[in-house]
Amino acid sequence: MRISTAYQYSSYAQELSASSEKLYAAQQRAQTGLRINKPSDDPYGSTLLISMRSVKSAITQYGKNITIAKGQLGTTDSALGDASDLLKSAYTIALQGANATVDQASRQGLAQQVADFQSRLVQLGNSKNPNGGYIFAGQKTDTIPFNAVAGVITYSGDNNSVLVETNPGATTVVNTQGNQLFTDAYNHLETLRNNLLNGTTSAISLDITNLQADGSAMDNARAVAGTVMKGLQIQENYNSRRVDELAGSISDLAEVDITQAIMEYSSAQSAYQAALTVTSQGFRHSLMDYISG
Repeated sequence: MRISTAYQYSSYAQELSASSEKLYAAQQRAQTGLRINKPSDDPYGSTLLISMRSVKSAITQYGKNITIAKGQLGTTDSALGDASDLLKSAYTIALQGANATVDQASRQGLAQQVADFQSRLVQLGNSKNPNGGYIFAGQKTDTIPFNAVAGVITYSGDNNSVLVETNPGATTVVNTQGNQLFTDAYNHLETLRNNLLNGTTSAISLDITNLQADGSAMDNARAVAGTVMKGLQIQENYNSRRVDELAGSISDLAEVDITQAIMEYSSAQSAYQAALTVTSQGFRHSLMDYISG
């Protein structure tokens, strides 16, 4: 049975097209180093890649959130530590002021030191995180939380929690409620200052007790912030491992061995040249048959 010329042309064209597609795909793999350059290269693998890259991107964002949270907590730890040290110094001054052997002129000097402590305490209450937000202002991070005028302190922040998403569906509170902490400490320092100025030594014993309580409150708040920081560090380490694992899986799925890719390209190129030769010869023979027929 004689095969029609049209059928022969179609067959040659199909073989040449298939060889051309294989050559192009091999060339892409060799040039990009990727096994999957378009979804049709591997539909299932492409879907898997999209999913893994999405998860990797989300975890990377959690890492950025944790970095911001650690900056907040680090500043909080420093501010609370300094406030605690300040209150310890004020406690020492209160002990001196309560001593009956101290004259009133000396108490005046001690009162000035306490006033300096109050100013410093307000500064600590208005501490900012590395991003410029006030750490003790609640969610009103762009508002200066504490202001003191003539021995009266006011708070302009709020008592809301600042939440950071650190992994899917989980958030962590990264701020410390500073209103009560700093307001109480400031007011107790103000009472101590007035008692020193007035020479009311009998009342200083209560100031001593209050300052001890304020210092303990600062230390407790600092301990809580430290615990949160440790938890974030654990989560950060886990996230980092997951990102590395996903990066490896993505690489294994998407990338090719470049040596093998070059060999496949060379083979595909030879196959394409062979297909061109066969097609050229086939067309020539078909034309001669047509002429002789």
